[in-house]
Amino acid sequence: MAKLRVLSFLLCTLLTTALSQLKAQNFTESITSEVAGQGIITITQDSLLEAIVNGDMAVETTPANTKKDDFDIKQGKKQKLRGYRIQIYWGGSSRNDQMQAERLRARAASIFPQFKGYVGYESPHWHCRIGDFSTRAEAAEYLQRMRSLNKEAMIVPSEIVVYKEF
Repeated sequence: MAKLRVLSFLLCTLLTTALSQLKAQNFTESITSEVAGQGIITITQDSLLEAIVNGDMAVETTPANTKKDDFDIKQGKKQKLRGYRIQIYWGGSSRNDQMQAERLRARAASIFPQFKGYVGYESPHWHCRIGDFSTRAEAAEYLQRMRSLNKEAMIVPSEIVVYKEF
């Protein structure tokens, strides 16, 4: 019985020592430490990021499905109005049509970075529309340039997003 107590005591002491050593070493140190027969990992990161990764600093996160407030400090109050967009793609309902709409949106973003691109689905068609234009005339100014992406580009009435300064 005495041997069992001594063995239990030694096991508890060993586990406590091992756990305290693991806690003393943070995540970054544990994965960058050199171990014989293994490769070496080098991490170069900002000290703020290191504090977050090692659990020294808490970060408040917002779930992806949480709706953002309609107030943007940089741009003012966000409003949805009737306006116009330039439709550069109108396809079918397949996955390939969706991918084509996404490709054209990305291409338009690289050519026209001042405009936001929108990919949407109106049964049974995928479409890609560019810009938030208040008037048809404003959209017409860019229509010819956007026809470089698709000859069949056209202006369509749409609900647009504008920011009003206070």
